[in-house]
Formats: sequence, C-alpha cells, structure tokens
Amino acid sequence: MAAEAEPIPDEPLEELIHEITQPGALVTVVEFSDFGCTYCGQFHRETLPALRRDYVATGRVRWRMVPFVLGIFPNGTEAMRAAGCVAEQGEEAFWAMHDTLFARQDDWKETTHVGQLFRSFAVVAGADGDTFAACYEGALPEAEFRRVLDAALAGR
Repeated sequence: MAAEAEPIPDEPLEELIHEITQPGALVTVVEFSDFGCTYCGQFHRETLPALRRDYVATGRVRWRMVPFVLGIFPNGTEAMRAAGCVAEQGEEAFWAMHDTLFARQDDWKETTHVGQLFRSFAVVAGADGDTFAACYEGALPEAEFRRVLDAALAGR
C-alpha cells in the first residue's frame, strides 16, 4: 500500500492573495479576477470604489483579491506578472497598480510594448522602476524554485 502524502501547506497560497481591510471586519469577500477581463474592469471602475468606501473603509468588510489568468485576453498574463512584481514592493503599491491596470485596460491590451507601459504604471503606483524591471523581465532562477520546493517538502 502506498504511503499517503501529507497535505500541502496553505502558506504559499497566501502570497497570491491581496487584501484591503480594517481591523474588526465581520465579513470577508474573496474575489478572483483577471486583469484583462472587460467585465472585471467594469466592476473595478464602477462598483468596487463605492464598496471600498462604504464597507471596507468603515471596517465592516475585508476584501481579498486573487489575480488569475483565464488566458483569453491579450497581455493578461503579462498584467498579472506586472501586478505580482509590484506586490513584492508592498500591498499599497499592489492596490495602486491594480487600480491602474483596470482603469487602463484598453491601453495595455492593445500594445506590443507592454513591459515599458507596465513599468510606467509601476512607478506611478509607487514602486521602484528598476526593481520592478528586474522582477518583470527576469526569469526565476533554479535556486528559487528549489527553495520553494524544499520548503514545501519540509512542511513549512
């Protein structure tokens, strides 16, 4: 009989979640959204600002966002990668980038120079442009994969 595998710890998944909250929120909303989705963009431009103001800012709701890629929108994968690179510099920068990506969907979905445009968005969001570029343009080295895999195998 084969040994049963241990469950994978949830901690690495937490790195994918971005949240805005005030202490004491009674309700949690978890949103899965693709930066390239037109309807997601409409929601983020027209509806979410009022929800943030009336529910999140008042401490009643914690908003959690998990970016993902459906794979059907031009430059959608690149937008998620850009948001992730900005997130490495802080949640405040992530949310500023998040808002810009949804507000300027028409600009980045149609460009062939998306890396340069995303770098300008990152700087406006408060991120360091060089740090962003190193993340966005660089491939993850083998040593980083090994670190994550070894930590998962060790149960951390």
